[in-house]
Amino acid sequence: MVKNKGKRKWYLLTAGLALIASAVYWWLPASHIETPPPADITVQFTTKRFDRDLWETRDQLRANAAALEATYGNFLPFYAEQMVQVSRANDPGLYDNLSAFLHDPYIDTVYRDVLSHYKDFSVIDKDFDKAFRFYKKYFPEAQTYDIITLVSGFKYKTALIDSAVLVGLDLYLGSSYRYYPMVDFMTLYLMRRLTAEHIVPDAMQLILEDLIPDYGTSTKMLTRMLETGKVQYALHQILPDAPDSLLFGYSSEQWDWITVNERNIWAYMLNRDILYTDDLGEVARFMNDGPFTNGLPEASPARLGAFIGYRIIAAYLEQNPEISLPALFANNNYEQIFKESAYKPKG
Repeated sequence: MVKNKGKRKWYLLTAGLALIASAVYWWLPASHIETPPPADITVQFTTKRFDRDLWETRDQLRANAAALEATYGNFLPFYAEQMVQVSRANDPGLYDNLSAFLHDPYIDTVYRDVLSHYKDFSVIDKDFDKAFRFYKKYFPEAQTYDIITLVSGFKYKTALIDSAVLVGLDLYLGSSYRYYPMVDFMTLYLMRRLTAEHIVPDAMQLILEDLIPDYGTSTKMLTRMLETGKVQYALHQILPDAPDSLLFGYSSEQWDWITVNERNIWAYMLNRDILYTDDLGEVARFMNDGPFTNGLPEASPARLGAFIGYRIIAAYLEQNPEISLPALFANNNYEQIFKESAYKPKG
């Protein structure tokens, strides 16, 4: 499954890490009428519970390695080396090292909590099916992925490998999960996103980012804003029933603040000539995650550049409704996109 030539993308815990009842999975009011997925589009994907399969074989891991390989390919050594980092993939002691990790009382307790919370994955599978169907509607040539669930020891939320999205369920146990405050560099704004309702948006965002070559590597503010804006716009189309605040990772209060202050944010950026800067500090201030944006009121959320980028992309497509999402994603002339958007902030 894991090929050397394939691309791999990661969501580190620091990049943005509730369990809620399935009946209110998107926190929608009872009167809300959900958008049905495209009736003429079907997708084929499989959810594989690597977390459960691994723990069930941990006492005889070496003997059961062949059975795991039949289901997961060479994912087991990859998991040991890259995800939980307990052994080199070619280390003769791989199975012993991995077994010791799986028998650690702390890790075992986390796994038991994952199993309790996610014994039934059918609701999330249903949401993945709907998201993948919208994804194929807008990106008909793009591949879809299987889902592999795992426990990473609080290292990764989601990752993308050649044929699957990896979902670290130990980072979706709810914002008040007892062990999260003990994790290094865990903060309140990150814990707020460690929820079941974030699983599908996180996974779909990662898939969309992978469609943009070298996503997130530019030092130019406008490029970073608009490539992020592309992803956010497409994410809104693929998950049409999800709240805006959820898709941006904001609280409802932060979303209220940013929508009321859109004009002020834009004026602030223009007055300081931020739009065309390649100053890494300024780019980080407007594009990186955090509790709020430094230099602005603490009520302001982080990633203001992502929000403005989304609004510019929305304006561009309003001006050019014939442009498809694949064509949008293929266009890296961000100066042209910005000029043709005729963006005017609300507020």
